[in-house]
Amino acid sequence: MVDGLKTPGTLFVRGAVFKHVILKGKIGGVVLACPWPRDGVPDHAFLTANRDYYGSVDWALDLTQCEAQLELSLASVPGHLIRRDPTTQILVTRERALSCDWQKIDLDGTPYDIVISRLVSEGRESEVLVAPSGHRSFPMHLKAQQRLRDAGVAEPD
Repeated sequence: MVDGLKTPGTLFVRGAVFKHVILKGKIGGVVLACPWPRDGVPDHAFLTANRDYYGSVDWALDLTQCEAQLELSLASVPGHLIRRDPTTQILVTRERALSCDWQKIDLDGTPYDIVISRLVSEGRESEVLVAPSGHRSFPMHLKAQQRLRDAGVAEPD
């Protein structure tokens, strides 16, 4: 359990995997990512190993009591293995993204378009998008999340 985490900016955690980890309280900027891409190409060996590892995990992260203060990016953890608060944390699946024209949705300047584009291009199944409740852009994130739900890109919860 990580109960509160102050970061001086954004903490990058690359290539880590999780099982039964709870993030609660105020959490600073954290990016859980794959290893650095080689020549702009994702590390497919890592993506395969990551997929294999998470195949035997019942849940990886619990964010239900987490208050993201800055960016909380969870690209390396399959979204369906994250326990979340659906009021500020939405689940986007690759299948849903491919089934609609999400590029035409006004996402209010949030980075959600980049996240969804990478989700699709890297062939990952799902990702959780977190609205940073401690940041001034929080209302824009909530509006963008609702638009993604309305368009069928995010799970309706």
